[in-house]
Amino acid sequence: LHINTYPLGIRFLGKDEDFPKKTRRPKDFGIKVAVCQAETLARRWGWAVGLTCDDIGCVPAMLGFGCKSLDGIDPLIDFFMSMSYFETRDAAIKTIERFKTMDMGSWDKMYISPLGKSALDPEVIVIYGDPAQMSRLAQGYIYRYGGVVTSETNLGFSCTNEIIWPLKESRAYLVHPGRGERVVGLCQDHEMAFSMPASQVDGLLAGLEATHRAGTRYPIQSYAMYEAIKLPQFQELENKFKE
Repeated sequence: LHINTYPLGIRFLGKDEDFPKKTRRPKDFGIKVAVCQAETLARRWGWAVGLTCDDIGCVPAMLGFGCKSLDGIDPLIDFFMSMSYFETRDAAIKTIERFKTMDMGSWDKMYISPLGKSALDPEVIVIYGDPAQMSRLAQGYIYRYGGVVTSETNLGFSCTNEIIWPLKESRAYLVHPGRGERVVGLCQDHEMAFSMPASQVDGLLAGLEATHRAGTRYPIQSYAMYEAIKLPQFQELENKFKE
């Protein structure tokens, strides 16, 4: 696929499990980060990054991953309206109803690593690339699992979409980076993400290989076996060629 950042393997750990050796934590550097920043450190720098709730400095991620809670949804709606994310509170509620979140206490640590270097078996795989590369991943996935790979977009919370959706729904998703991942996580204009349960990776690889053999490939082939129409000026010049 010629992707230019590392595919990611992500796993949640319980209280009795430790991070593998050489895992870097934001607290080691005296900072807190957003989950999308941790993903960027892993996929661009090749680091294995470990997070607990104490390492996460992104308020939406704290809610999405169950680190903190609110008394009802009104405070969240108030936040969305203050950010001008929605025209009406009803519109905000419709989006909130689509959110996938982790329950409080359901995990103690989050391990994010380049897939090929991961010291742990991942639960979720997240791969970033351009739309053409993501299309190939979707095509490979569908070969084995059928259906369609859907994409849902909202104004933020893309880290929860990338990580929690595959866990909750047991299927792959395409994710357009939200505002936070663009600004804080430094996701680029051309990038989007493909995420899936790690348990389905063998099917994805088999599908990529089979569809590649059948001619569905990346880079996309350009069909050039045709005779182009000449512009009148070109034809006029050709008519003046000496025999």
